[in-house]
Amino acid sequence: MKFTFRLLFWQFSAALLALGVGLPAVHGANPLPKELAKYEALIKPEHRKHWAFQPVKRPAVPSVKNHEWACNPIDAFVLARLEAQGWQPAPPADPRSLLRRLYLSRPAEGLQLGVNYQ
Repeated sequence: MKFTFRLLFWQFSAALLALGVGLPAVHGANPLPKELAKYEALIKPEHRKHWAFQPVKRPAVPSVKNHEWACNPIDAFVLARLEAQGWQPAPPADPRSLLRRLYLSRPAEGLQLGVNYQ
C-alpha cells in the first residue's frame, strides 16, 4: 500500500479531531494563561537583555554606489558588503549558463539506497 504525505497528514488530522485535540483559536480558549504566567515569572531582568527579548527593528537600508544593480533592499545589503571589500557583483549569466546551473543543481536520482523513486 502506497502512502503519500498528504494522505498521512489527513489521517493524522482526523485522528486528532477524533480525540478532541485542536487549536486554541478553534475552541476560543486562551492558551493556558496560568501556565504562561508561571513561565513569565521565571524570566529574570538580566535575561531580558538577551537578543531574543529585544523588540524587532527594521534596519536602515545601506546606501550603495551601484544603484542600478540593487533591485530590492536585500540586494542593497549584499552590494554594500561587496563594496566594503572592494568587490563588484558578477555580470548576469547568459541563458545557456542558467540552464546548465539548473540542470546541475537538480538532485541526483537514486543516490539514496533503498529509495524507489517510481
